Parts: sequence; C-alpha cells; structure tokens
Amino acid sequence: MTYPEFKRRLMVLVDFYKQQTTAGKSLEKALNMGGYCMIEFGHELASAYTAQLAEAVGDNSNWIEYWLWECDMGKREMGWSKKDEPIRRMKTTKDLWNAIKTDQ
Repeated sequence: MTYPEFKRRLMVLVDFYKQQTTAGKSLEKALNMGGYCMIEFGHELASAYTAQLAEAVGDNSNWIEYWLWECDMGKREMGWSKKDEPIRRMKTTKDLWNAIKTDQ
C-alpha cells in the first residue's frame, strides 16, 4: 500500500470519529447533560476497519491506534522511538506512516 492510499483510508476513520464527537456534543447540548455524551454507534465497525487497515499496512505495533487515541489524531504531539533511537514526533499522517514503516 502506498502512503496516499493509506492516508485516504485513515482519513475515513478520522472523519468518522470527528462526526461521532460532533454528534455527541450536539446530543449533550440538546439533552442539557452536564458531562460529555459518548456515542458508541458504529464503534465495532470502526474498530474492525482499524484492524483491517493495520493488517494491510503491516502495523504490528498498533501505531494507528496510538495515533488515533494517544495523539488525538495529531492534536497532541506525542513521540515514538524504536530501541535506543531518539524520540520522533507523531503529529501528521506522514509521521504515523513513517513510524509504521520504520517498525517493520
């Protein structure tokens, strides 16, 4: 799989999770809830899609999940390293791609 194909497929997940967050905030406001409203609809499908993408690209270390959740899809600039190499940033989809490919 090439990087442009990977990015296109990854952005399907990013868009899904952004829409899910927006819907949750709207529901929270409409119902006048005091806390965050988490919508679970489609979670199993998104998890299966993530696993399939990880397998297709050879992500054996769960970097995609790390980027989605720990890095908050690039909003939080978290790092990664392999053995004694210096820590590298993982903010962009290209940084994620490089982490996956370096780890293979």
